[in-house]
Amino acid sequence: MIWDSDAPDYPETGIYEAACGRGEIRRLTTGQAYASLGEALADAKDVDGFCLGEGEHQVGVAEWGMFHSMSSSPSLRLVGAGSDSTVLSGPNGLSDAYQARLYMLVYGARGTVVLEGLSFNGVPLNIQVGSLILNDLRLTASGGSSFIADIDAQDIQASGLSLAGSGPLGQVPLKIGGVGVIRDLAITDNLVSPGYLLETYGDLTLIDPVVSDNSCMNDDIGFMAIEAFGKLHIQGGQFTGNAINGPLIHAWQRLELQDVVLEGNAPGWRGLVTLESHALVSGGGVKGNFGGTGAFELCDGCTLQIDGVDFGIGEDRNEPCDVAANLTGSSHVICLASELGGDATVSCDREGCK
Repeated sequence: MIWDSDAPDYPETGIYEAACGRGEIRRLTTGQAYASLGEALADAKDVDGFCLGEGEHQVGVAEWGMFHSMSSSPSLRLVGAGSDSTVLSGPNGLSDAYQARLYMLVYGARGTVVLEGLSFNGVPLNIQVGSLILNDLRLTASGGSSFIADIDAQDIQASGLSLAGSGPLGQVPLKIGGVGVIRDLAITDNLVSPGYLLETYGDLTLIDPVVSDNSCMNDDIGFMAIEAFGKLHIQGGQFTGNAINGPLIHAWQRLELQDVVLEGNAPGWRGLVTLESHALVSGGGVKGNFGGTGAFELCDGCTLQIDGVDFGIGEDRNEPCDVAANLTGSSHVICLASELGGDATVSCDREGCK
């Protein structure tokens, strides 16, 4: 929820007493003005909130949490006028944590941080709290040597989070650890440096994500869109038009894809979806992709369950195959419907699964 003068205050009761004009930063409850975000956070109470008016705000090193006495439930809310209106910028838009960063840390997995209606351009986020709420955030950087966002929370609830238009960073741009739900994640038009666009830990659910039109900087291997070290469940959404020379999803623990569309991608190295553990894929479509080993690549010992997936049989199927399993080992593909075509058995050659 973006700032609303008639809405209940957060985290206290009552109404907001302060509104932020263009370029302003004010405490929500008192209207006290601050010259910079760093100054505001240095004066923040254990339970506090600030609004940031539309326009561009230059950010240096801004920190909250480390030096507080810490109540049992510390919380901080930063709310802007919308990700298309309130922009927090670092020097030259570069992701360089030595020059600019927003650092929020509460020891012992406590505390709540809420960020709403903000765009971060070259301002790395480092957030470690108990509960994290993100709404309408845009992340970008033209380069540098730091992550764009490194997030770790016991409970994550996010909506409208986007990573767009970023260039090579030398590190993972977006790292998310914890348990929670992220709705409407958009990872679009990024140039991938060696590594991943998104690295996940914990147990995360992505609802209706869009991962599209991302490309890599050269033909080297080692480029990926999502490296999932924890359990990952993706419900709905689409992966389209990516050419990153590596798996779109590399899953080390259980992966579930439900009604997800993967179409027109060219990973080039390994499988479009590379599995190191068990997976369930139901509904959606996987067609028109070109990868080194095909659409799905299974490790020895992995099990893939497929139910009602459109593989484009007789249309624009995947090359060189739909499912590449290590059939001489202990991998298994369990087809719960007829998506592999006719009386398909699970084997694979360059003509596809048959």
